[in-house]
Amino acid sequence: MSMLLVVVVLVLFGGIILLNTKSPLGKKTRERFLQELTDFLEGTLEPIEGDTGENSFRIKFKFKGEEFVYEDLEKQGFKDKVYKAYLRAKIPNQLTLTFTEKRRSTRIRTDIFIASEVSTQYASEHVQIQAPKYLKDLNVVTNDPGAANKIFEDFSI
Repeated sequence: MSMLLVVVVLVLFGGIILLNTKSPLGKKTRERFLQELTDFLEGTLEPIEGDTGENSFRIKFKFKGEEFVYEDLEKQGFKDKVYKAYLRAKIPNQLTLTFTEKRRSTRIRTDIFIASEVSTQYASEHVQIQAPKYLKDLNVVTNDPGAANKIFEDFSI
């Protein structure tokens, strides 16, 4: 009886250790993540054809009546494969907003230009993007700064 109790305690102890360690069995693969995301969003998963790579996928879904597309792209880098994800919303105008993470490096960057080569037309039309403070860690690029600033006015806290 005591031998059976020792075996049960050892099996339970081993099970607890296995469940608490990060094993490769519990690791989510990219395919499993995309399938779970598709199920959660109640969308459709389809491969992306073309020059984006052979292992790239698109999830089309609706949220609050609006159409969205999540793209997960695989590209070949210098050494390894690189994965990029995009969330796109279909809107009736041509405004584009791109958010990228700011580089974190110790390089010193200088922008040197000759002032006589800058046209006065460009200088008068230049509008600075006023992104909310919670987006300070992101670079914001747009094709229409005025429209982007109007959108950011609604989200400023």
